[in-house]
Amino acid sequence: MEGMNGIDFAKEVRRLRGNSIAIIMITGYSIYEIVTKEEVAGLVDRIMMKPFSLRSLDAVLTYYVDRFS
Repeated sequence: MEGMNGIDFAKEVRRLRGNSIAIIMITGYSIYEIVTKEEVAGLVDRIMMKPFSLRSLDAVLTYYVDRFS
C-alpha cells in the first residue's frame, strides 16, 4: 500500500472489484475526520473500531465469509 492510505486502498479495491468483495475497515481512529459518513457508507461494508474482542471479530468475519462464499 505504499503511497496510499486505507481509504485510498478501499477506493481502488471498489474500482477494481466492485461489490464482489467485502471491505472491513479496522481502525483506532475516527475515519469521519478524513472522509464523510456518506463516502464511507458507499465504500466499506463494515467498520470495526479498536479495541474489539476476538468474539466480535469472529462474528464479523464469519458473516462475510458466509455471505461471499
